[in-house]
Amino acid sequence: MTAATAADTLAGARAAVLGRLWGALTREPFPGIGTTTRSGDRVTRALADGRTLSGPAAAAEPFAVPPDDLCLTLAPGMPFADPADLVRALGTVLGTPDAVDRLAAELA
Repeated sequence: MTAATAADTLAGARAAVLGRLWGALTREPFPGIGTTTRSGDRVTRALADGRTLSGPAAAAEPFAVPPDDLCLTLAPGMPFADPADLVRALGTVLGTPDAVDRLAAELA
């Protein structure tokens, strides 16, 4: 496997995991995540700490195959393509610090 092929494979795998995480974050109830709004082809979730998380609506659908360049935006203007980095940035919105650390480690 060439370095370019490995990098492409890793990008696709990260996007697949990020897409599944995005789907869960848009569909499932989380104590630190509030309302969901849709505007055009984007979905936005309000977070309990006042921030928002947004991304493509199509990538949040069950069984969606996300593009390799899938990126979610944690407002204000922080893009995330790595699911582990996103979980760390969401922090205690998702649970206790220990739980967030374990989830981020598992996703990495």
